[in-house]
Amino acid sequence: MISNFKIGALILLFFGGSQSTALAQPYGPERQKKHIENSITQFKISKISKVINDQLHAWNNGDMQGYMQGYWNSDSLQFITSKGVTYGYNQVLSNYVKSYPTKEKMGNLSFENLSIKFLDPLEQVAQVTGKWDVAHGNEHHSGTFSLIVKFFGSEPRIIIDHTF
Repeated sequence: MISNFKIGALILLFFGGSQSTALAQPYGPERQKKHIENSITQFKISKISKVINDQLHAWNNGDMQGYMQGYWNSDSLQFITSKGVTYGYNQVLSNYVKSYPTKEKMGNLSFENLSIKFLDPLEQVAQVTGKWDVAHGNEHHSGTFSLIVKFFGSEPRIIIDHTF
């Protein structure tokens, strides 16, 4: 049996004295602030990732309207390709429908090497880069993209799409 003295000494060692004891806060104010900021950043990144993943699933299900939900529904939306700049949500949708009128024509879309980086200190605007590939049987069309995503309230939307 452990004596009262030994129990007291163990309690004093465990709980006593320094700032790094079990009773001290796990984070100081600066570390807590950084932890909260990192959590918010990760939350925003997950919101952007969800938009991209929702687009991927919509495309692969032949749902062009669902795919377009990732875009900003505005006349100021920009879609930039080697052919030039298209302005406006409705025109971008029209171009997609013209090029991909059926699920079969849409093929199977995949993304790789996705990267998300915020462009402003308030983390309201981000750039998403990656590679895309559309497979139609044994035929593949692929390229790279850079998306500018902006938060509208808590919802991110693509405001500029550079796809080549």
